[in-house]
Amino acid sequence: MKTLVLTGLVTALTITGLACSGAAPTPTTTPAPTSVVTPTPALAPSPTAVPEPTQAAVSPDEVRDAFYSGASGLFSVPIPTNWSVGSADGYGILTAPDNDFTIYVLAVEGPDVEAAIVDSWAEVDPEFDLEPRDVIEQSATGGAEKAFFIVYDDDDVSRIAIARGQLYHGVVYVLLGVGDVTAFQQREYQVSIIASGFDIIALEKKDLTGVEPVRLTGELLDEFEAYVVDAMERFDIPGSSVSVVQGGEIVYANGFGVHKRGKWITKSEATEVLALLDRGKSKNAVARETCIGRSKVYQLWNEKLARDADEQAIQQREEEDR
Repeated sequence: MKTLVLTGLVTALTITGLACSGAAPTPTTTPAPTSVVTPTPALAPSPTAVPEPTQAAVSPDEVRDAFYSGASGLFSVPIPTNWSVGSADGYGILTAPDNDFTIYVLAVEGPDVEAAIVDSWAEVDPEFDLEPRDVIEQSATGGAEKAFFIVYDDDDVSRIAIARGQLYHGVVYVLLGVGDVTAFQQREYQVSIIASGFDIIALEKKDLTGVEPVRLTGELLDEFEAYVVDAMERFDIPGSSVSVVQGGEIVYANGFGVHKRGKWITKSEATEVLALLDRGKSKNAVARETCIGRSKVYQLWNEKLARDADEQAIQQREEEDR
């Protein structure tokens, strides 16, 4: 369930352009932490310190129009309905209504996004010691220079920890999330509101009024679907349903993979897959068209090649014996 939810969040942020869309992301290794200074220097809280909110929880009637602005004045984020907000030592703390999921937002000076994220965890929670499971570097958009999304390896399957960082003009804008995985699943939309609404003040805003939206067709559609298939395989997701909305209308809807893990491929399905491959279609395209996992498509094709090789070897031996 944890990986399924994360795939949904990454896809949602990719579509909005704030998790940085583009070619399929490339996992990287996390470098050793380096010294990074926050725009508002402050001592990191001790492991036992409990940050005191600087403002009261926002009431449900006001929260839809409320924003948290960083102490440095470098960024702001929206506050979802019924979430409370506070701050400590230069970073913001957004807490879900049941106190079961927390998001930290801050800005850190330095050119290394991953190192800034490491130092951000050390500042907000000195006892945080989880190792990254997936480090996804994505092609930056919207003016940002670099962007990373990190999922952490937690032995406690009921817990989840994520991080996102964007570099712009020597400052890394960091969002950290940690809490109960069920709460995260239930509040995925609210988390995406915070993440997609993370406003870097220094970024030049573009007025898109009257601009015709890009249509999801041709090469862009192929790239988008390849990204979904790649994300499913990377996070071990057997099946997913994806929709894209433009102007209040659904302009794209498609299913990928299978309904149930371990689904058997029928003889007719295998025949269809091989026929499409023989006609020159790519394996990714066949996987999308037939809703059969890409790994299974590769397996069927490799088995066919092995059979063909065996038949050719037999024919060659028969000709030599004549």
